[in-house]
Amino acid sequence: MAWPTTKELSKYAFDQLKGNFLGFVVGTLAARLVSTFFETRKISNLWGLTSRKTIVSSGTFHFLEWFCALVVGFIAFEVVSKLVKEKLATSRIARFTKSLVASEKNDHEAMRQ
Repeated sequence: MAWPTTKELSKYAFDQLKGNFLGFVVGTLAARLVSTFFETRKISNLWGLTSRKTIVSSGTFHFLEWFCALVVGFIAFEVVSKLVKEKLATSRIARFTKSLVASEKNDHEAMRQ
């Protein structure tokens, strides 16, 4: 088994960082979305007496956060997989096509000489 090159290691590290960052953003957005509309009873809102938001139990609040994280995460990962990967693929195909045309051109010039 060959040792990975620096380029392979940096690509792996970038992919991991990108995935973890996207997961962090999705979790933060989901928690923010739920806390915008709901809250639980706590001492800061006098156990729900001074609350302006809908009061839900702690279990319901956590379920709503989990469900929103699932939905927001699905949307985010679909956007990344469809749009970003498609753009990367088209740019890779364009580079590959250009390099292929250039190599064929070089082969034709070599044959003429």
